Amino acid sequence: MVMAIVTTARAQPASSPQASSKTSALIQQLQDPDPVRRKEAATALMVMKPVPPEAENAMLSAVAFPYPEVRKAIADGGGLPIADLTAEVRGTDANARVGALWVLGDMGKHNSAVWPILLEALSSDDGAVRGVAANQFSNASDADARMLVPKLRERLKDKRPEIRLAGVEALSGLGPRAKDATPDIAAMLHDSPRDNRSMAIEALRSIGPPAASAAGELANVLKDPDPELREDAAFALLTIDPHNRAAIPIMIEVLNRPDGMNSGGATAALETMGPEANEALPDLAHLLTVGRNPNETPDESTPADTTRFYIAKMIGKVGGKNSVPALSEALMHDPVDEVRKAALASIENLGADETAIPALIEAMRDRDDMIRYDAKNTLAKLGNAAVPALIAALKNKDFYIRDGAVDTLSGINRLHPLPDDAVRALVDTAAHDKSNIVREDAEIALQDVPGPMAEAGLTNLAPLPESTPEPNDTGKIYTKAEIVATFPADDDHEYPLELTSLLPIDDGRFLVSFHQGKDRGDRVAIWKKLGTDKYEQLQVIEANTDVDQTISPPSLFTPAGQPDGEKNQFLDIVSGTRCCTDEDLFVIDRKANDLLPVEIDSADKKFQTLLRPGEEFSSHDVNFFDDGKFPHFELALAKKGDPDCCPSAGLIVGTYKIIKETGSESTAKPSWKFVPVDGARKPMPPP
Repeated sequence: MVMAIVTTARAQPASSPQASSKTSALIQQLQDPDPVRRKEAATALMVMKPVPPEAENAMLSAVAFPYPEVRKAIADGGGLPIADLTAEVRGTDANARVGALWVLGDMGKHNSAVWPILLEALSSDDGAVRGVAANQFSNASDADARMLVPKLRERLKDKRPEIRLAGVEALSGLGPRAKDATPDIAAMLHDSPRDNRSMAIEALRSIGPPAASAAGELANVLKDPDPELREDAAFALLTIDPHNRAAIPIMIEVLNRPDGMNSGGATAALETMGPEANEALPDLAHLLTVGRNPNETPDESTPADTTRFYIAKMIGKVGGKNSVPALSEALMHDPVDEVRKAALASIENLGADETAIPALIEAMRDRDDMIRYDAKNTLAKLGNAAVPALIAALKNKDFYIRDGAVDTLSGINRLHPLPDDAVRALVDTAAHDKSNIVREDAEIALQDVPGPMAEAGLTNLAPLPESTPEPNDTGKIYTKAEIVATFPADDDHEYPLELTSLLPIDDGRFLVSFHQGKDRGDRVAIWKKLGTDKYEQLQVIEANTDVDQTISPPSLFTPAGQPDGEKNQFLDIVSGTRCCTDEDLFVIDRKANDLLPVEIDSADKKFQTLLRPGEEFSSHDVNFFDDGKFPHFELALAKKGDPDCCPSAGLIVGTYKIIKETGSESTAKPSWKFVPVDGARKPMPPP
């Protein structure tokens, strides 16, 4: 919301001319919603020497809203006359008073003459004036701070509580430079208004270790019935003395707050104490298991989740290996991925610990790929200590645990020779596991195991049976129920492949099914309706999980620029890996009564001449296909040496021409192409 700037200009001499039209326009521009325009106006007004009084007043009102860009323009322009600002502070215009104080504070960084009026403002009857004035003292130079501290200490003895509050707030802004005022600030911990006690705590916290003489008084506040004051005092105490154990119970109080407020600060404080905070371990272990919702979805987050995450990250610094049971429990059962990752990282950082083996075995079936990977690496570092559990895991019902055990035994073998019982277990797995994937992985692992036992086991292995492909033949007739059916879990997949979308095309003459699963590639199938509940499968596109390829949900568009005024729908299927994307494009050709592939010609070769010396095409090319618009593209240009993620040389943007070519024979199907026909360079937009 843009607020109107109301000015009450100071009385001008009778001979003073009225504001020029330029000045009036600039004053009006101070209300512009664009901060750049506001700053330009203030900068232009500051160039006027002297600055017209009505312009000063308007700028001070703008600063009060606050408009920081106007404030900066005034500071960059050398500030305003102190006499004029003093008059505004003592005047009746509330906006101008506050704006003048902010400007005086900015000037105080380099001009000691502003401090008398700011000190005076601390005694104002107006609470807003006192508060804004107190905020300015952080700008004082070291020399000015030495001059100001005694004057501010006098205000702490004022009979009026609001003046004491303004004084201690100003001292808080001085930070460690206010250390000489520590006794007076500590005395305010007994002040009757709660706000005064709270601000005294904040001032001691801002002073930090130089306020060590107040530690005893702060410790007394830890018993205050007000929980917020207890919490603030504990954090102040730990800022002064990071190893003061008196604050530990309050840190546990903080971590028990249902809103999670300050949980990061509390865990950081306990982490800094390290083993000195060992008395907190039982509470931390308990907190790591409470507040969990087993039905929580991975993208949910609650304050309790955040608290558990912070605890999982730091509990090892407090409890050492005594924290492993709590971390193991969190790794196995916490519903939040980030909490489990933090627990696993803490287990890794604590080094080899056999008590974590059961949790690490269980983590090999975690829904998160990185947790599975890190759990296997951590087990491999345990070496032979983990081998008995890994041998047992080869018989687990879970596919991921069996396959993870194979990978981990292979990792141990790379570090030192496997014991004979582990080799025998791998041979048995390669020969008899019900999953072809596990059997194949065990066979590959045995190829790196030295010795006659592994060699004999490999020699006696029967060939792996051919895996049964998922149905994608084009000869079978399918019902709609079969099209939308789930691909069930099997010996090689722990999870099913489920339908996530079914896209009808051309009034249902074609269907596009999209299936996704947790441990197999995305699958798109295109179907043509032959009759009532009869469909023929035209094409299947499956993501290659070996390169972490995924497929985006298929989309339809009807572009402009089709030949002969046709209005065919096009089907766009985009698949990609971390480095690049592929695009499969089809047209539902109504005249041919068929779904046909569309070839997209590369724009790289056509626009090679637009490259400048030292430039090359990056893999970040994007097509834009929308209803009613000509299809167009963007090619990202990289300078040599640019990282793969971030081409910086610019863009080539252009459009495609849609071409349809009819075959020479009457039975031949037409062919469709998107051909780039124009392109122009553009600068790379800002990130």
